[in-house]
Amino acid sequence: MSKKGRKGIQFIFLALFGLLIWKGNMGIWLGILGVSVVMSLFFGRFYCGYICPMSPVMTWAEKLSRKIGLQRKGLPNILEKDFLPWLVLTLMVGAVLIGKRAFGINIPVLLILVGLSAMFTLVYNQELFHRYLCPYSGFLKLAGGRAGKSKKVDAQFCNGCRSCMAVCPSGSISIRPETKRAVIDAAHCHQCTECAEICPKDAITYRKAG
Repeated sequence: MSKKGRKGIQFIFLALFGLLIWKGNMGIWLGILGVSVVMSLFFGRFYCGYICPMSPVMTWAEKLSRKIGLQRKGLPNILEKDFLPWLVLTLMVGAVLIGKRAFGINIPVLLILVGLSAMFTLVYNQELFHRYLCPYSGFLKLAGGRAGKSKKVDAQFCNGCRSCMAVCPSGSISIRPETKRAVIDAAHCHQCTECAEICPKDAITYRKAG
């Protein structure tokens, strides 16, 4: 799928997310997320690349940040912890339960998450929130890492130019020191088209894992 097509799908789901918030039907969105996690076992974590409302918002925030010179290089070590997504998820569920039972209000945690994702991306690149702060990334990482199909690099054609690494929003691409060729970690790959479109050797394709 082309980048324009993916952006169109993102916009549709972002509009649906906004409509569900307005209508107060966020249970439907959680259902979409649940189905996406299961399907990620077969097709990779496409939810992040096509459905998640935070992804396009973070893309816009990152572009704005770079334009005005706020974007910092690298990530803060204190936040690069694999347990953080589970901690954020626990806090999110706790906030919902306390808000409902103690105060009789529905705290819009999903909308708050979208806002927080934009705020963090104004300072650091998208990888920070995608990998270490998103409360859903724990589930999606587990499912994506076992996906039947995913983006893969053909080492025969890869020239190790690192162009794919520069555009990957999730930091899922690295260079193997022994081969000097790129490799994609399916557990973090969003199955978007950024790397495949920029690859000068057409070395990246979506195919059966393994």
